[in-house]
Amino acid sequence: MGKSRRAVRKIESGFFSIAFLSTWLCGIFLYQPAGKAKDCEIEIVAHRGNSSRFPENTIAAFRGAADAGADYAELDVRRTKDGVLVVLHDSNLLRTAGVDRDICDVTYDEIRNLKVKERAFIWSEGETIPTLQEVLQFLKGSSLKLDIELKPCREDEYETEVADLILKEQLQNRCLIASCDCGILRRVKACAPEIKTVYVGCDFESGVLRLPYADAVSLKADCVDAAVVRLVHAAGKPLYVWTIDTKEDLDEMMALGVDGVITDDPALAIRRTYFIERQRTL
Repeated sequence: MGKSRRAVRKIESGFFSIAFLSTWLCGIFLYQPAGKAKDCEIEIVAHRGNSSRFPENTIAAFRGAADAGADYAELDVRRTKDGVLVVLHDSNLLRTAGVDRDICDVTYDEIRNLKVKERAFIWSEGETIPTLQEVLQFLKGSSLKLDIELKPCREDEYETEVADLILKEQLQNRCLIASCDCGILRRVKACAPEIKTVYVGCDFESGVLRLPYADAVSLKADCVDAAVVRLVHAAGKPLYVWTIDTKEDLDEMMALGVDGVITDDPALAIRRTYFIERQRTL
């Protein structure tokens, strides 16, 4: 009788272990945390890197975007007075680094040690303004791709330098060049047709869809509706939308069928898009 009870307890223990293991495995497959490959068609573009947690357009922000699992990091490129390509959104350094000077009026040596300012809820350990070369070197060691928006200062033209640098580093398959200036995109295509280009606009103009030198379109969210999505897709171009930072906006853009969202919070976007894709397949 004692042996029989021990055998029953052993069998029950085995069943419990199997049930626990099954539950644990189900949890792994049903929950997809940020930083893992996501089973989702929509692309997540981290706006100025993971700018909800780190100082924008810094190596820390790009590393944070990669860690979160973003497909792309969006960044902005300008050129200093002495011709160095740096990653910076504003034409003036005041908001980013606390110095009231235009980037095209300073040399790289004058700004290389400037610290990017921290903001509320933004983590920083003395991040500086990186060069495009430094970001491309970081890119080689990550799974991230780059959406590089060019921000010329006072009609400064340097798009061919950016294209040449991308080609030199053999990163043409992992970099997009974006601009609101169709002339910039035309010149990129003339010197480096293998690099994909993105037209960036605050409003929608159907004429841009016929431009042979814009491979994709990136539009502000409030000018995107179902008709715009249909027109862009009918022209054979993917559509990216910015800046999408709430669950409601993500749900709306996914329902419209856009190809990518540009967001300050890539971790949130990945969690939400993965959840929606899972709901569709259940």
